[in-house]
Amino acid sequence: MKKPRNFVLSAFVPLAMSALLVACNDNPQRPHGNYGGPNGPDENVNHGSNPQNGGTPSSSSETVVNTAEAGGITFDLVIRDFPVTHPDFENFSSEYASRGDYNYCELKGATSGLCGELILNAGLPGYDASWYALEAYHMTCGNVNSKTGAWIGQDGLPNVANLMLPTYLQRTTATDTLKYGECADKEESGRTRHGYVKVADAAVRGSKCADVMWSSPVYYTPGMVQPYLAFTPDPETGEIDMLDGVKILKAGELCDNQFFDQWYSDDNSFAKRTNTALVIPSDASNAYSIDYNYSNGGYFPLDVVDAVTLSFKSVATKENGGCTTDQCEQWGPQSLSITCPPYDYQYAPDQKDAMNASTDALCAAWLVNGGPRSPDAAMAAAGAAPYNVGLHHLRNFGFTEMGYVKFKYRSANQVPSPEVFEIAGDDDIWVFVDGVLAIDLGGTHSPTPGSIDMFVLARNGHGCHVGEPLADYSNCDGVTDATGWADDTWHHLHFFHAKRQTGESNFLIRTNLGEVASSRYAP
Repeated sequence: MKKPRNFVLSAFVPLAMSALLVACNDNPQRPHGNYGGPNGPDENVNHGSNPQNGGTPSSSSETVVNTAEAGGITFDLVIRDFPVTHPDFENFSSEYASRGDYNYCELKGATSGLCGELILNAGLPGYDASWYALEAYHMTCGNVNSKTGAWIGQDGLPNVANLMLPTYLQRTTATDTLKYGECADKEESGRTRHGYVKVADAAVRGSKCADVMWSSPVYYTPGMVQPYLAFTPDPETGEIDMLDGVKILKAGELCDNQFFDQWYSDDNSFAKRTNTALVIPSDASNAYSIDYNYSNGGYFPLDVVDAVTLSFKSVATKENGGCTTDQCEQWGPQSLSITCPPYDYQYAPDQKDAMNASTDALCAAWLVNGGPRSPDAAMAAAGAAPYNVGLHHLRNFGFTEMGYVKFKYRSANQVPSPEVFEIAGDDDIWVFVDGVLAIDLGGTHSPTPGSIDMFVLARNGHGCHVGEPLADYSNCDGVTDATGWADDTWHHLHFFHAKRQTGESNFLIRTNLGEVASSRYAP
């Protein structure tokens, strides 16, 4: 084993911070929730190996993939699906903390003035006195109603330094608050657009609005996870299985993360696991990107939907191309892609979807059949609604995913511009490089952006400081105080994402990594 690198830089402050399956029709299908929107993955996803079916862990002898020649980057993806009955999902914490416009909830009988009391009084399954009593979890979700957490500026940086990050990543914004909402203009097809308000594309990736019908500040919840991943090396070889030998750890008890240890684990009765691949294809900017958003249908990797009608067709399987291995287990669609809080919501009568169809009756049917935490309610509501409304919105929302790619660092690839990794989505997102936190966007929130400059990580020896989990691993071979990472060293990027709240499902990745290792779950 190599000796730890005694860098002068102090990487961290103390760890703790105050946590109906419908019959198929004849229209073509597109896996991974892509509805023909910009920069989606290829329609035909290749099949890969599975460690539970004879696949092998990553190693230093893997095939090097030149991403420009390959035309894309493939991430290994482990998805864990959860039923709507899991207590950390479908909490409607923003509504819990809301008073409604013009004190709506107080006028409707909430003695506390908060809409959470109306949710309790509605008496739907999963929203009882036990749920209501978890105020400390609900009210610590960063949002415009709770006024907790942190907000993002128009340059993509937070308003306060995130002390869970290394000091060289603790940047803060000098701009006004980033806002996200409904654009005043529509797509050429007539579909409604959602996006960020009046920001430059280079500052924040994703859909933009020149003017909006409504918008809200972008908040998130920092401090939910510890800044180091935990790894379990093979006792004989010392090699680490970067998919099954890694664990993300909870820090603060925040934003409905009471049972966080279950989110990325197979050791519980809730999670059903899928091993698959996420293909990030090349785009017009000489990078690789996907952008699933409200306007093009959203991100639902466990569903196969009709590419024309956008209706749910089936669960993702290896046979239908929605999954690339034999390990494809899930609960199936138990939710609807509409905003439908479990009470007499102030704006329910006015709600319309991206196709400009009213969702008021669909929401009412969902609640009558039991609401968001009743496993069969969404299916019943979708089946009873008009075809062009109900099945448009039948989706599998409650899932977590861990993505992984192994990339090679070369200083020559950092000029004229550095390699970057950009990500945005709702809800929780955390990104670690060499086991050390680099992006911290926890909480149930609107699409929230984060980015990593690989040259900044390299010159600061990210992941190679004393006490960091992979400081003695091969990624730190040749690292020095003067130059940081050595050329031709392999590094490990993990992202963790959770989709815990119905409404929208947005997910964006953009990167220009030059060389990556071959994927386990794709050929």
